[in-house]
Amino acid sequence: MGIALGGSPWGFHWAPFGGVLYDFVGKSAPFLILAFLALFDGLLQLAVLKPHVTPAKDEPTSYIALIKDPYILVAAGSIMFANMGIAMLEPSLPIWMRETMNTPTWQSELHFCQLA
Repeated sequence: MGIALGGSPWGFHWAPFGGVLYDFVGKSAPFLILAFLALFDGLLQLAVLKPHVTPAKDEPTSYIALIKDPYILVAAGSIMFANMGIAMLEPSLPIWMRETMNTPTWQSELHFCQLA
């Protein structure tokens, strides 16, 4: 979980480059670059990690037992509250910047560098 959530700041730091690419190169440029990076990452993981499937020996824990676990509830609640601020600012701040500051689209995406 920590490794997965540790990737969130990377997304905020790279978000402005998507806005710049969108304005100066084209709509498809950020998506093509991300698709290439995902393909490269997948191939690299297949080559290095050599994944294999082993059948589970124990029965998996039921969802009801997981939902009742207080540690899981505390972790889920803290993650939810920690991400609420950025979740509210992410869609509204670029719109506000364009309306009040008259910034171009690519400049209104640069605020993510400062938020992360």
